[in-house]
Amino acid sequence: AETIVGGLYVKPTIWTKAGSPYIIKNSTTFLNTSLRIDAGVEVRFEKDIFFRNSSLFITGTVSKPVTFVANNTSSYFLAGEGLTMNARHLKLQGKENSHFLNAWKGSAVSIEDIKADDFGSGTFISVFDNTDLHIADMKLTDWNGKGIELYASSSLFLKNSDMIHVDRGVYVFLESSIDIQDSLFEANTKAIQIQTSDAVIRKTDFEQNQYAILQDVDDGAFRLIDA
Repeated sequence: AETIVGGLYVKPTIWTKAGSPYIIKNSTTFLNTSLRIDAGVEVRFEKDIFFRNSSLFITGTVSKPVTFVANNTSSYFLAGEGLTMNARHLKLQGKENSHFLNAWKGSAVSIEDIKADDFGSGTFISVFDNTDLHIADMKLTDWNGKGIELYASSSLFLKNSDMIHVDRGVYVFLESSIDIQDSLFEANTKAIQIQTSDAVIRKTDFEQNQYAILQDVDDGAFRLIDA
Protein backbone atom coordinates (compact mmCIF):
# COMPACT_ATOMS: atom_id res chain seq x y z
CA ALA A 1 0.00 0.00 0.00
CA GLU A 2 0.98 3.63 -0.45
CA THR A 3 -0.09 6.39 1.95
CA ILE A 4 -0.07 10.09 1.05
CA VAL A 5 0.60 12.35 4.03
CA GLY A 6 0.01 16.06 4.62
CA GLY A 7 -1.79 18.55 6.84
CA LEU A 8 -2.36 18.90 10.59
CA TYR A 9 -2.41 15.99 13.06
CA VAL A 10 -3.72 16.50 16.59
CA LYS A 11 -4.27 12.87 17.63
CA PRO A 12 -1.73 10.07 18.23
CA THR A 13 -0.77 8.47 14.93
CA ILE A 14 0.98 5.20 14.00
CA TRP A 15 2.58 4.50 10.65
CA THR A 16 2.69 0.75 10.06
CA LYS A 17 4.43 -1.50 7.57
CA ALA A 18 1.06 -2.20 5.96
CA GLY A 19 0.70 1.46 4.98
CA SER A 20 4.27 1.85 3.74
CA PRO A 21 5.62 3.74 1.90
CA TYR A 22 4.39 7.00 3.42
CA ILE A 23 4.87 9.90 1.01
CA ILE A 24 5.06 13.40 2.49
CA LYS A 25 3.45 15.28 -0.39
CA ASN A 26 2.55 18.39 1.61
CA SER A 27 3.94 20.05 4.73
CA THR A 28 2.82 18.07 7.77
CA THR A 29 2.42 19.26 11.38
CA PHE A 30 1.96 17.29 14.60
CA LEU A 31 0.55 19.53 17.34
CA ASN A 32 0.46 18.40 21.00
CA THR A 33 0.39 14.75 19.99
CA SER A 34 2.63 11.85 18.91
CA LEU A 35 3.79 9.89 15.88
CA ARG A 36 5.14 6.34 16.00
CA ILE A 37 6.87 4.85 12.96
CA ASP A 38 7.05 1.07 13.08
CA ALA A 39 9.90 -1.21 12.00
CA GLY A 40 10.32 -1.68 8.27
CA VAL A 41 8.44 1.47 7.28
CA GLU A 42 9.73 3.66 4.43
CA VAL A 43 9.02 7.40 4.46
CA ARG A 44 9.56 9.41 1.28
CA PHE A 45 10.01 13.12 1.86
CA GLU A 46 8.90 15.70 -0.65
CA LYS A 47 8.02 18.15 2.16
CA ASP A 48 8.94 18.39 5.83
CA ILE A 49 7.31 17.20 9.06
CA PHE A 50 7.05 19.75 11.88
CA PHE A 51 6.43 18.83 15.53
CA ARG A 52 5.21 21.33 18.12
CA ASN A 53 5.16 20.06 21.71
CA SER A 54 4.87 16.55 20.30
CA SER A 55 6.69 13.21 20.38
CA LEU A 56 8.26 11.10 17.65
CA PHE A 57 9.08 7.43 18.16
CA ILE A 58 11.01 5.61 15.41
CA THR A 59 11.01 1.93 16.31
CA GLY A 60 13.19 0.23 13.73
CA THR A 61 15.11 -2.98 14.38
CA VAL A 62 18.47 -4.26 13.16
CA SER A 63 16.81 -6.48 10.56
CA LYS A 64 13.96 -4.05 9.75
CA PRO A 65 15.21 -0.46 9.99
CA VAL A 66 13.02 2.52 9.27
CA THR A 67 14.10 4.15 5.98
CA PHE A 68 13.85 7.85 5.14
CA VAL A 69 14.23 8.70 1.44
CA ALA A 70 14.92 12.18 0.05
CA ASN A 71 12.61 13.01 -2.85
CA ASN A 72 13.49 16.51 -4.07
CA THR A 73 13.33 18.21 -0.68
CA SER A 74 15.73 20.97 0.33
CA SER A 75 14.30 21.53 3.82
CA TYR A 76 14.83 19.55 7.01
CA PHE A 77 13.12 16.16 7.01
CA LEU A 78 12.13 16.76 10.63
CA ALA A 79 11.82 20.00 12.59
CA GLY A 80 10.53 20.45 16.10
CA GLU A 81 9.86 22.95 18.84
CA GLY A 82 9.52 21.23 22.19
CA LEU A 83 10.07 17.91 20.41
CA THR A 84 10.65 14.64 22.26
CA MET A 85 12.27 12.21 19.84
CA ASN A 86 13.40 8.64 20.39
CA ALA A 87 14.73 6.91 17.29
CA ARG A 88 16.33 3.51 16.82
CA HIS A 89 17.71 1.85 13.68
CA LEU A 90 17.18 4.51 11.03
CA LYS A 91 18.62 4.52 7.50
CA LEU A 92 18.74 7.61 5.26
CA GLN A 93 18.86 7.45 1.48
CA GLY A 94 18.90 9.87 -1.44
CA LYS A 95 21.30 12.63 -2.50
CA GLU A 96 18.86 15.51 -2.91
CA ASN A 97 18.27 16.32 0.76
CA SER A 98 20.14 19.10 2.53
CA HIS A 99 19.12 18.62 6.19
CA PHE A 100 17.87 15.83 8.46
CA LEU A 101 16.81 17.32 11.83
CA ASN A 102 16.34 20.78 13.33
CA ALA A 103 15.16 20.91 16.98
CA TRP A 104 14.91 23.75 19.46
CA LYS A 105 13.17 25.23 22.51
CA GLY A 106 13.83 22.54 25.10
CA SER A 107 13.66 19.57 22.77
CA ALA A 108 15.09 16.21 23.85
CA VAL A 109 16.42 13.97 21.09
CA SER A 110 17.80 10.44 21.44
CA ILE A 111 19.03 8.54 18.37
CA GLU A 112 20.58 5.07 18.30
CA ASP A 113 21.94 3.49 15.10
CA ILE A 114 21.53 5.99 12.28
CA LYS A 115 23.33 5.62 8.96
CA ALA A 116 23.69 8.17 6.17
CA ASP A 117 26.09 7.28 3.37
CA ASP A 118 26.60 9.76 0.51
CA PHE A 119 23.31 11.32 1.54
CA GLY A 120 23.42 15.06 0.91
CA SER A 121 24.71 18.44 1.96
CA GLY A 122 23.90 21.31 4.29
CA THR A 123 23.47 20.79 8.03
CA PHE A 124 22.71 17.20 8.99
CA ILE A 125 21.50 17.93 12.55
CA SER A 126 21.04 21.35 14.14
CA VAL A 127 19.85 21.89 17.73
CA PHE A 128 19.58 25.05 19.79
CA ASP A 129 17.76 26.86 22.62
CA ASN A 130 18.26 24.44 25.54
CA THR A 131 18.00 21.24 23.52
CA ASP A 132 19.66 17.95 24.55
CA LEU A 133 20.95 15.65 21.82
CA HIS A 134 22.05 12.07 22.57
CA ILE A 135 23.45 9.98 19.71
CA ALA A 136 24.95 6.49 19.71
CA ASP A 137 26.11 4.42 16.74
CA MET A 138 25.85 7.06 14.04
CA LYS A 139 27.68 6.76 10.73
CA LEU A 140 27.82 9.88 8.58
CA THR A 141 29.97 9.76 5.46
CA ASP A 142 30.51 12.00 2.44
CA TRP A 143 28.51 14.91 3.82
CA ASN A 144 29.13 18.30 2.23
CA GLY A 145 28.43 20.66 5.12
CA LYS A 146 28.05 20.54 8.90
CA GLY A 147 27.43 17.20 10.57
CA ILE A 148 26.11 18.35 13.96
CA GLU A 149 25.62 21.99 14.94
CA LEU A 150 24.52 23.06 18.41
CA TYR A 151 24.23 26.41 20.11
CA ALA A 152 22.28 28.51 22.63
CA SER A 153 22.76 26.42 25.79
CA SER A 154 22.34 23.03 24.17
CA SER A 155 24.25 19.78 24.75
CA LEU A 156 25.53 16.84 22.74
CA PHE A 157 26.48 13.36 23.94
CA LEU A 158 28.00 11.36 21.08
CA LYS A 159 29.21 7.78 21.44
CA ASN A 160 30.43 4.97 19.16
CA SER A 161 29.98 7.11 16.06
CA ASP A 162 31.90 7.76 12.84
CA MET A 163 32.15 10.96 10.83
CA ILE A 164 34.08 10.34 7.63
CA HIS A 165 34.70 12.84 4.86
CA VAL A 166 32.48 15.55 6.34
CA ASP A 167 33.17 19.24 5.78
CA ARG A 168 32.68 20.16 9.46
CA GLY A 169 31.93 17.30 11.84
CA VAL A 170 30.78 18.99 15.06
CA TYR A 171 30.32 22.75 15.42
CA VAL A 172 29.41 24.05 18.88
CA PHE A 173 29.02 27.60 20.18
CA LEU A 174 27.04 29.96 22.43
CA GLU A 175 27.33 28.33 25.87
CA SER A 176 26.74 24.81 24.64
CA SER A 177 28.61 21.62 25.58
CA ILE A 178 29.77 18.35 24.06
CA ASP A 179 30.78 14.97 25.45
CA ILE A 180 32.22 12.71 22.75
CA GLN A 181 33.30 9.14 23.48
CA ASP A 182 34.67 6.15 21.55
CA SER A 183 34.18 7.75 18.14
CA LEU A 184 36.09 8.26 14.89
CA PHE A 185 36.67 11.44 12.90
CA GLU A 186 38.41 10.65 9.62
CA ALA A 187 39.27 12.67 6.50
CA ASN A 188 37.16 15.68 7.53
CA THR A 189 38.02 19.29 6.74
CA LYS A 190 37.31 20.35 10.34
CA ALA A 191 36.53 17.48 12.69
CA ILE A 192 35.43 19.53 15.71
CA GLN A 193 35.11 23.32 15.96
CA ILE A 194 34.42 24.86 19.37
CA GLN A 195 33.39 28.37 20.39
CA THR A 196 32.54 29.40 23.97
CA SER A 197 31.75 25.84 24.94
CA ASP A 198 32.54 23.09 27.41
CA ALA A 199 34.01 20.09 25.61
CA VAL A 200 34.99 16.64 26.84
CA ILE A 201 36.44 14.20 24.31
CA ARG A 202 37.29 10.66 25.45
CA LYS A 203 38.89 7.73 23.62
CA THR A 204 38.22 9.21 20.21
CA ASP A 205 40.41 8.76 17.12
CA PHE A 206 41.30 11.54 14.69
CA GLU A 207 42.73 10.35 11.40
CA GLN A 208 43.74 12.36 8.31
CA ASN A 209 41.62 15.41 9.15
CA GLN A 210 42.75 18.76 7.79
CA TYR A 211 41.99 20.19 11.24
CA ALA A 212 41.22 17.84 14.15
CA ILE A 213 40.08 20.26 16.88
CA LEU A 214 39.68 24.02 16.51
CA GLN A 215 38.97 26.17 19.55
CA ASP A 216 38.19 29.64 18.26
CA VAL A 217 38.20 31.61 21.51
CA ASP A 218 39.96 31.54 24.86
CA ASP A 219 36.98 31.34 27.19
CA GLY A 220 35.85 27.77 26.36
CA ALA A 221 36.70 25.05 28.86
CA PHE A 222 38.32 22.34 26.74
CA ARG A 223 39.39 18.95 28.08
CA LEU A 224 40.86 16.25 25.86
CA ILE A 225 40.79 12.90 27.67
CA ASP A 226 42.43 9.74 26.31
CA ALA A 227 41.92 10.70 22.70
